[in-house]
Amino acid sequence: MHALVGRARELDEIEEALAWLAQGEPWMIEVLGEPGIGKSRLLSELANRGMRRDYLVLGGRAAEFERDVPFGVIIDALNDYLGSLDSSFLRELDESTLAELASIFPAFSSFPGELGSAAPAGDRYRAHYAIRTLLERLSARRPLVLLLDDVHWA
Repeated sequence: MHALVGRARELDEIEEALAWLAQGEPWMIEVLGEPGIGKSRLLSELANRGMRRDYLVLGGRAAEFERDVPFGVIIDALNDYLGSLDSSFLRELDESTLAELASIFPAFSSFPGELGSAAPAGDRYRAHYAIRTLLERLSARRPLVLLLDDVHWA
């Protein structure tokens, strides 16, 4: 890819975010703008810089046709990686969190053993809590860069 021209401020923000992540601090960058101005290119640059630092970089994209899929962009971002984890990661999660995550992420169906059952559908608080716990566990291992593109469709 070519260098980003005229994006010094945005690149400085990316570097600042990555520095905070290296210190274990959460950070968020929101990239807004009209179609075609390079938002996805900036996300790609963030991903590349994160990977060069050996951060865990995961990305998902929301799609208009998936608007009604709860947590669709999060599933897109995390599911493949979750399927690659070994069962020792699961032992770090409590049973109710794991059951909730199993109801959200298809990848958890590949893990051996009984995952239990999630709370009745519709309890979004439990789902949000489980996803937050998952992200905390993932980022405890190494800095996590989570890229969510086209979130306006989510």
